[in-house]
Amino acid sequence: MKQPITTLLFDFDGTLANTTRTILKAMSLTIVELGLPLPPETQMKSGIGLPLRACIQKAGNVPEELADQAAELYHKFFKQVAFGTENIEALKVDPGAEGAAMLYDGVKETLEWLHGQGYVLGIATSRRWETLELFPPTRYCMTWKNWGAGRKRRWSSETPPTIS
Repeated sequence: MKQPITTLLFDFDGTLANTTRTILKAMSLTIVELGLPLPPETQMKSGIGLPLRACIQKAGNVPEELADQAAELYHKFFKQVAFGTENIEALKVDPGAEGAAMLYDGVKETLEWLHGQGYVLGIATSRRWETLELFPPTRYCMTWKNWGAGRKRRWSSETPPTIS
């Protein structure tokens, strides 16, 4: 007998949200801030989807010794470009239109509908939770994250589900 589908997992960048322009702008600002030459946009796009350090190194020709500094700069610039500020705490009080504007058309309504139908929703991403939670529809989702070699789970609900 077939089991009914009760759990749905989504990727975030490029699936739920159109973050390409924001990622490219934050990457460009990071590379310029480091004093490195700006690579062609096609090269920067080639790193999207990789874990951040790998993305920065591949897409931006950032040397290993600058990777940590580049990652911190990137997070700062991503928040500024996507949300107009790097003050995440202020955004939590008034999450808003800036971030929501990056969601693809219909995503908010679809996630709300699926949640209302009783589906368990999750997001598989390497994105930092602090920026992910600023997108209002993600409150309906639990997240599964992969941080490099060590896997960590962060759930937006009190009790993580049993997924078999």
